[in-house]
Amino acid sequence: AGMRIQTLTLRGNNFLSIPAVIYDIGSWMKTPSKGTSGIPSLVHFDISRNGIISLPSGMGRLKMLQTLNFSHNKVRNITYVIEALEMLRELNAVDNNILSIPTEISRCTSLEEIQLDHNELTFLPESMGNLPRLKALGVAHNHITSFPLSF
Repeated sequence: AGMRIQTLTLRGNNFLSIPAVIYDIGSWMKTPSKGTSGIPSLVHFDISRNGIISLPSGMGRLKMLQTLNFSHNKVRNITYVIEALEMLRELNAVDNNILSIPTEISRCTSLEEIQLDHNELTFLPESMGNLPRLKALGVAHNHITSFPLSF
């Protein structure tokens, strides 16, 4: 009885957090089943231009997710999400308040494009240079003073 939505666009609304119904099957079924997510089929998710402050760890259950756009929000920490999304190809996190990129980003071996312009980054982890498919990296308008030798 899972939903089959592949693309979900919630751009330009007034969300302050990501609705649990998206990643937690227990929030829309009376009996939660373990190991499944709210919209397990979700491939493209756009929640840009809202008021999102944090990305819940439950989003890591969206195992099919390939593109994630949460640009133009107020997110500071992306650790929980990044370490769990191994299928992710494109990450757009432009114009947030992200302070650092977790070392675990190296687990996202499918990543081809990372957009982190207009954040609060002071460095990039060495592990980013180990992403085998990375073709595009945007880190303009941050506070970075050095670039990883691993690139």
